[in-house]
Amino acid sequence: MKKGILVLFSLVLISSVFAFTTGDMMVGGQVGFSSEKINSDAEATNSIEIMPQFGYFVMDNVCVDGILSFNNWSQDKVSGTDFGIGVGGRYFYNQIYGGLALEYTSSSEDYDGDKSDHTGMYASLKAGYLYPLTSNVFVDMGVRYKMGLGDYGGDWKGSNEYSNFGIKAGLQVVLGN
Repeated sequence: MKKGILVLFSLVLISSVFAFTTGDMMVGGQVGFSSEKINSDAEATNSIEIMPQFGYFVMDNVCVDGILSFNNWSQDKVSGTDFGIGVGGRYFYNQIYGGLALEYTSSSEDYDGDKSDHTGMYASLKAGYLYPLTSNVFVDMGVRYKMGLGDYGGDWKGSNEYSNFGIKAGLQVVLGN
């Protein structure tokens, strides 16, 4: 019984060390490599994505995020650039988090000289782990699944069947209130 109480006390103590409190801000971002398909008939395209984000803790361990994204990719004679803006939320348990995000993206693509522009809405599920470097600086290691919502706008017409699974890494800095 004493060992159980000692383990429980240790877990509560460890949890409180990594608790994020209301009013804390988190600034950082991730860089990731991903392999994606625009539709089920397309070949996979590999890309690098940069995603800065700003978070504000509206409750203890609950963060609302503002997200920007930049993605530049190419495959053979095809290339593209995507810019996105979004909003999301994350729940933290110790250094582990899970979250959701919605993003609006504008894309410009060049298919062997044939250029097109389109827009789309996307939803993301994400999970990760913050590894502490100091008391307020963390290495952010995570995964994300991103999927298209609704129909494309602009030059592309039809259903947004986009899907993407990526592994991300970055830094997060927590600024106390």
